[in-house]
Amino acid sequence: METIIDFFTKEIVVQNINRLKQPLYFFLDEIQLIPYWQDIIKRYYDLNLPLKFVVSGSSSLFVFEKSKESLAGRIFSFMLPVFSFEEYQRITNNNNFEEYLNFGQFPELWDFSDQTKKITYLKDSIIAKVLEVDIVKLYKLRKTYDFERLFWSLLPNTGQIIKSSN
Repeated sequence: METIIDFFTKEIVVQNINRLKQPLYFFLDEIQLIPYWQDIIKRYYDLNLPLKFVVSGSSSLFVFEKSKESLAGRIFSFMLPVFSFEEYQRITNNNNFEEYLNFGQFPELWDFSDQTKKITYLKDSIIAKVLEVDIVKLYKLRKTYDFERLFWSLLPNTGQIIKSSN
């Protein structure tokens, strides 16, 4: 990451970075894949250079936790909300509220016509990743099997009273 930033500022901008009249923006996606990304950004920030970083990642819990640790007082967090039903309707021309509740938060599913494919995608690409990677990594879970069993047993009982004896 440092190599890219340094190359861009020296070879592409082609002027002394301290003399820039406007800040230079770096948009970095999937930031959680770069080890110690928060320390690298902090280092640039502390140099008081006219650089701004916009970071995002699919492991938003991990990104948020790491940014709180090293970037306290240097960061503005912006949580991008999911599409509202009105936005979903406007974009997809679909007024089916149940479809929106089940799949409307995932624009990548809007073009899927097969319900089975939608469910498979959610289960394999979203839920599995959050359960098996994001939560395990963030909270350092050791009993992942037990956690997954708990999740799958609670899922169909949303809004219900659950007895711990069951």
